[in-house]
Amino acid sequence: MNLSINCLFCNSNKTVATKQLPIYFNSKTFIWNKCENCKLLFLFPHLSDSDKEAMYKLSYHTTYYFNYNERYYKQLEIIKSFEKISFLDFGCGDAGLLFFLLKSNYEVTGVEYDNALIEILTSKFNKINFIQECLFWETSATYDIIHLGDVLEHLSNPADLMNRLKKYLKPDGLFFVEGPLECNPSFGYYFRKSTYFFRNIINRESLRVKIPYHITYSNANNQQLFFDGQHLEKIIFKVEEAGWPYIDKMVEIKSPWLLLQYFVSKISIFFSFFFSCWGNRFIYIGKQK
Repeated sequence: MNLSINCLFCNSNKTVATKQLPIYFNSKTFIWNKCENCKLLFLFPHLSDSDKEAMYKLSYHTTYYFNYNERYYKQLEIIKSFEKISFLDFGCGDAGLLFFLLKSNYEVTGVEYDNALIEILTSKFNKINFIQECLFWETSATYDIIHLGDVLEHLSNPADLMNRLKKYLKPDGLFFVEGPLECNPSFGYYFRKSTYFFRNIINRESLRVKIPYHITYSNANNQQLFFDGQHLEKIIFKVEEAGWPYIDKMVEIKSPWLLLQYFVSKISIFFSFFFSCWGNRFIYIGKQK
């Protein structure tokens, strides 16, 4: 038992190293640990600034961002009933959500870690205020809504970030958080578990994660436990299935394996309508108590 390693969600010291293959990155070895209290799977040691710089180069942004085909009607539908105006997207990525909300008359601000990305976003969207993270903490503006979309799973200390963001939330403001539930039940999850078993026999090395983008692998229970631990009052906690990491568009089918992935994705989404706790993504709305 690794008594010196506390869980990143519930802070329990009842954590153990797992048999999951370690990650070798940036001349370091990262080990997967599991919390025996809340069952969170998380990486240790914590990422350094050097590790983050090695991961989040400009190539990362061009690979994963700037696909503006996505529409954010779901997010708009969730927040419009609260009649809030100012919206901060912390970890705004390619600013697709901010641009969408700007057209719906929200006052929007985006924060990102990398200055190179801030420069690209500023040149693309001159009506949106973008701030580099290191400079954001020197500002004093407060917001009706603070959004974190697929952010927490990248952090070695998610609780610290939530606490720091509280002072930027208006007294009646809301946290709006979205992200993956990589260890939550779903048809797709159980399919991955079964393929993992066979890959472990045939080619175990193929299971190794190469770059530690995600620091935590959560489920619906420990994700809610995390928010409760931040002394927030839950307004909404919803679990959904997106079919990830399998493809969900027919145009992406290029092989029999991808065809199987497509069907797994669709079946997983179908089953999630019958099991409310099944799904690989969450949506959370909460406010300070």
